[in-house]
Parts: sequence; C-alpha cells; structure tokens
Amino acid sequence: MTVVTTNFAVVKLPIKDLEASARWYQDVMGIPFTFDFKPGDNEAWLDVGGIGLGLIRCPNVPMLEPDVLLAKWRIQLRASRSGRASI
Repeated sequence: MTVVTTNFAVVKLPIKDLEASARWYQDVMGIPFTFDFKPGDNEAWLDVGGIGLGLIRCPNVPMLEPDVLLAKWRIQLRASRSGRASI
C-alpha cells in the first residue's frame, strides 16, 4: 500500500501573546476560528482553507536569530487581495 501525503492537516504554533495573535490572524488575515475562542483560553484554533492552525499559549517561546528565522523557520500563507488590511 502506498501512502500519498497531499497536504498538512494541522499546524501548531507556540504563541507568547495568544490573545493578540488570535486577533491578528482573524482581524488582519481574515482567518475564521474553528472553535470559539475566549481570552484566557490556552489554545485558539483557526481554519486556514481546511487546514487547522493551532495557536498554543507558550510563555517561553524561544527567540530565533533573524538570519536563522529567514533561513529555516517560515510559514507563508497565500491570501487574495480582495480588501486592504490595516495593522
């Protein structure tokens, strides 16, 4: 039997400021929550085109050097330009 991987099912990210990150993904990027999120929750789950994005509260997220960040650690999202986002 051959298994063919076609896409990610779930991506989890450690997040220091979960409330601010959840607002950014929803308000700026327009990504809807999969489950209701309330301030104080330890996880926020979003639906990125059928892929689960889990933002997990982690008070000690390691700092990455900028050159390492650009070389190895990256998640890119494809978005349409239907509106103008403001930060």
